[in-house]
Formats: sequence, structure tokens, C-alpha cells
Amino acid sequence: MKRHIDIWLAVAAVLFTVLVVLVAFLVGFYSNGGYAQFNFEIFNQAYNILEKNGLKPLPAAPFTEYEMIRGLLKAYDDPYTVFVEPSQHELESNQLEGKFGGIGAALQRDTLGTLRVYPYPNSPAAEAGVQSGSSLLSVDDLTVGADTPDDTVISALRGDVGSKVTIRVTPQGETVPVSFSIERREFGIPSVTWFILPEQPALGVVKITGFSATTADEISAAVQDVKAQGATAVILDLRDNGGGLVEAGVDVVKLFAKVGSTIIAQHQPDRADQVTRTLTNGKYADLPLLILVNQNTASSAEIVAGALQALGRASIIGKQTYGKDTIQLVFDLTDGSSIHVTSARWSLPANPAFVSGAGIVPDFPLTLDAPADSDYYRAVLEVYSSKP
Repeated sequence: MKRHIDIWLAVAAVLFTVLVVLVAFLVGFYSNGGYAQFNFEIFNQAYNILEKNGLKPLPAAPFTEYEMIRGLLKAYDDPYTVFVEPSQHELESNQLEGKFGGIGAALQRDTLGTLRVYPYPNSPAAEAGVQSGSSLLSVDDLTVGADTPDDTVISALRGDVGSKVTIRVTPQGETVPVSFSIERREFGIPSVTWFILPEQPALGVVKITGFSATTADEISAAVQDVKAQGATAVILDLRDNGGGLVEAGVDVVKLFAKVGSTIIAQHQPDRADQVTRTLTNGKYADLPLLILVNQNTASSAEIVAGALQALGRASIIGKQTYGKDTIQLVFDLTDGSSIHVTSARWSLPANPAFVSGAGIVPDFPLTLDAPADSDYYRAVLEVYSSKP
């Protein structure tokens, strides 16, 4: 009988050991997101050697960690997969959302590198009494000096709508600093400006600097305004537009495309292609269009230009575009920084000639190396006058 008990105890011990090992494995597996983690033994050796033998002190831990990430991405070797530090990530997020909470002031360095504050009319900063041209000394706990990056200062000034920020300034011509507690309000970041072309009142020019969540609505408002001023055709100016949200570019195409138009196809590994088509006529599906581009027109801006060109909705004037056909997803890290990861490609089913690096070929190319505004507008007038 005792022998049977010993056997069962042995079996129980083995099962318990297996269970402990399995639980430990599962805890490690899920705590690491299911992926094998590197130990970085060689890096640790090098770090310890430098710490013990180096003449200079080692850089701060966050800086070292950021440089490790940059080194990883450099080895990954994709030009659009990048690491973005917290302050710049916040500014990029504001730009893509099309709005932010702030004090409503422009910042400008003087000849000595001092950062000066210039409140906008009717802004929170102006209402608080901040004098134009005041030297900015601090934002909350951030001391502002000649070496403080502008992005860091702008990020500190921005925040949630309704929250408060304390700034300390020295008014221009005075020596005694003054502090202001200012409640942040929402300020739009316009991505669109517009005007009537002076030489031809029938042409409205809509300049688009980027593609954010609000861009399609801004363009619609701009088109309405130039039409109210008598414009019968519109020029979309996409010069020096580096893109932005892919969805925003697609929404802009939908404004001008006819029902059933194929806009883009998105390609991801191990997934079926995602093809986007229009389900109705766009609000301005019959509005005559011309589009201006140059070598810095890229990404979402190329989606707009290339799709509308291929669909026969617009003639393209200018220089061949950049040729960026990749899509980046933005992943937030715990300290407010982020990694932009190339996760997909897009193509123009109606324009298979567009491939990475090739860009959009204009219908009316400008041969000058660096055409001026006047060269573009002369070409616009020639193209417009030649159409029936």
C-alpha cells in the first residue's frame, strides 16, 4: 500500500512541476505580447564597459533608449518608419486632427534667439493681457531659453480645451516679469486657403497645405465661397503638399468624383486588397477642375491628383510628383512618443502607371527647373482658355 502512495506522490509532484512551468511560460508569453524578447547581452556588456571605463558620464536613460529605437529603425531600413519624440508627436497629432487647445499666439525668435509672444486678436492670450512682443520666460514648469526647442515650447502651450497654463513673460521695453494664468481654447489649424485669380475672375484657387480630418469640409467651404464670388472653375493647388491622412485624401476625391469611380486600392500582406469606390456623385462632380503639382506633392496629395486625373475629372499642371505610395500607422508609446510604421501600400486602379518613386506625370508639364507662381498661373490661363 505504501508503494502505491509513493507512486501517486511522485506523479503528483511531476504534474505540479509541469503546471508551474506551463503557468510561468504563459505569464511570460502574454506579458511580452506573445513575442520572444531579446536580452541585448552584447549591449549590456558594452554599456557596463562604458559606464566603468568612460571618461564622460553616460547620457540620461531616456536619451539612450531613444537612440536605441532610432538604431533599430535604421537597421530596419524603411525611410518612412520613424520614431517621433513626445513634443513633436503631440504637434503632429494636432495637425492631423485639424484643431488644438491653446492660448492663441504666434511665437517668433528675435535676433538674439529670445522667444517672443505675439497674441492673435480676440485670443485667450490677448484677453489675458499679454502684450505683443513680450519675451517668454517659462510655460508652467518649463524654463524657456535660447536653446529650448520651439516644438517643446509649443507642445507645452497646447493642451486640453478648458485646461489652464501659466506663462511668465517680460513685456517689451520692461524688466519686471509678469505671470498670466490662461485658459486654453480650441483653435483650428486651417489646411486650406483660397482666393479668386486676379487675371481671370472665373477661376477660384484653393490652396491645400496638408490633409487632416477637417480638410474635405474646408475645401467644400472654400469652393462654395469662390463660386459665390463668380468662379465657374476651381484650381486645386497641391504644390509642396506632403500629404497627411489617407482617408482625408480619399474624402477630397469623393467631393469631385462621379458615382461608381474607383479611387484607390490598399494592399497589406496576407490580406485581401481593400478597394474604395464612390457610391454617389460628389457634391462638385461636375465642377471643372485644374490641379497644380510639383516635385514635393506626395502621398495623400498624390491620391487626390492621380485619382482625379485618371478619372478624367481634372487636368494636372506642373512638375512630376514625388511618388510615395506607402501608408504609415502611428503607434503611441507610453511616454507620449510614437512610432510611425509602414504597414501598407496604395495604388490607383484607374492609373496603373503610378508606382513608388514614379509620381504623377502632369498633363501639362512645366519644363523650368523651379517654376515660380507666375509660371504656374500663366500655364493655368493657357490651359483654361484652350478648353471649349
